This record gives sequence, C-alpha cells and structure tokens, in this order.
Amino acid sequence: MLRWHSSFAHLSGWAQLSNQPLSRDDTLKILTSLHTKTTTPLSNKVVNYKLALDYVLQNWTANPEPVTLATILELAKILDVNHGSE
Repeated sequence: MLRWHSSFAHLSGWAQLSNQPLSRDDTLKILTSLHTKTTTPLSNKVVNYKLALDYVLQNWTANPEPVTLATILELAKILDVNHGSE
C-alpha cells in the first residue's frame, strides 16, 4: 500500500511539474482504472509513466548493475518517447 501511495505522489507531482492539465483526482481516476483501455493521450502518458516507475523500482532498487544505454532505451520505449521528440 505504501508503494502505491508513493507512486501516486510521484505521478501527481509529475503532472504538476510538467504542466499537465491533471488534478490529483484525475490522476487517481486514471490509476484506479488501469484495467480498462485508456483513450486519451494524457491518460496514456500517466499509465506509461506509472509503468516506467514500476520498471525503475523493480530493476534499479538495490541493483549494483550500472545504468546502460539499453536501460535508458527500455525506459524510453516504456514512456513511448521518440528520440528528440520531447
């Protein structure tokens, strides 16, 4: 439960810092309906950001391996970022 709250806090902060038009309630609605297909680009961004956070938690927490180009490319793929587009 603590991990979920932490992820929610990160996502809410991301939305505010990146000037995304999302309130905490909007973010909560998107995250609690992950089992349904998202329909808006903004919802997709929230879901992708959540997936990226999960990837970091699962693969980098207490991992002695260095971050490599392959790791960064995998995160870019999860976030659906094209090089030079954002």
